[in-house]
Amino acid sequence: MSWFSDYLKELNNINKGQFVPIYFLFGDDFYLKENFITILTKSFKNVVGEIDKDIKYAKELESSDFQNILYSISMFKKPQVIIINDIKKLKTPSKNILKKYLDNPTKENILILIAPEIDNKNKFLKNVKSKSKTLMITSPFENEIPTWIKSYLSNNNRKITNSAIDQLIKIVGTNLSDISNELEKLDNYLEYDKDISEEDVSFIAGYSKTNNINDLLKSIGENNKAETIIVIENLLSKGFSDVYMLITLYNFIWGLAVLKDSRIVTDFSTGRILHVYNTNQLNQMKRYAQNYTKSQLLRGINAIVEADKRIKTSSINSLNNIILVIETIMRED
Repeated sequence: MSWFSDYLKELNNINKGQFVPIYFLFGDDFYLKENFITILTKSFKNVVGEIDKDIKYAKELESSDFQNILYSISMFKKPQVIIINDIKKLKTPSKNILKKYLDNPTKENILILIAPEIDNKNKFLKNVKSKSKTLMITSPFENEIPTWIKSYLSNNNRKITNSAIDQLIKIVGTNLSDISNELEKLDNYLEYDKDISEEDVSFIAGYSKTNNINDLLKSIGENNKAETIIVIENLLSKGFSDVYMLITLYNFIWGLAVLKDSRIVTDFSTGRILHVYNTNQLNQMKRYAQNYTKSQLLRGINAIVEADKRIKTSSINSLNNIILVIETIMRED
């Protein structure tokens, strides 16, 4: 079982009202940390009633304050969720207090200890890890995200198709916070018993995302037709000028065509010729040029010129006009 599966399994236990006195979260994914704390706090409150939540930063804690936070209990005090951030920065007296607490934690409260990373050579952190429920909160790999999406939606009794997951990742990326925002929109938009389809994702997530012209150039450079069309639709829906889009496309495709000439590519003045003065950007364009033949790019330049003429002489809508350009550029020789 992977660390990410452990994380999801523990959230499932928490949703069932099954808690442990001490959790140790280590890693740098802000969303996974906040998601864990939110779900735990909500579930704990549902089980015990009113609670208090106390968030502290280790480097700011004096030992006397820490002692009171951990051990201050009375019949009038509400159960607490106590969160201590970056515990490696606890001062030595506070570390000693925590060591004793780990051996005999208060059952009425829940303590969440957080560190940006685990250091297995650090005796203090090793001790914390051995006496708590330890969960990694590092950003998952892309192949683990579909499992997370399904788990996230299962809490709302919602299902999603595999093609919809692929489309969502393609549009939104792999940031869990961004994905969760789009899943919330989809869940609110669709009827309660409807599975989320690829078409739903394209309509809701594709429309809500705000693209820029660099997203368009990137998708074209990578020869990704599906993504390119999504970006074009998004830009036009947000009022982006089709004329400006064609001008930008012309300069970009012309630049890629120039880079198909081996004499130009090896010339030190290539950047000046293309008006690209950033080395990383120039190298990226060289990589993009490898995704096309010279005839495809020259065809594309002609297609852009024709598309500009159609704007002035026909009633074709902007989306279809620019898609014709993309189809021409990306058509195999």
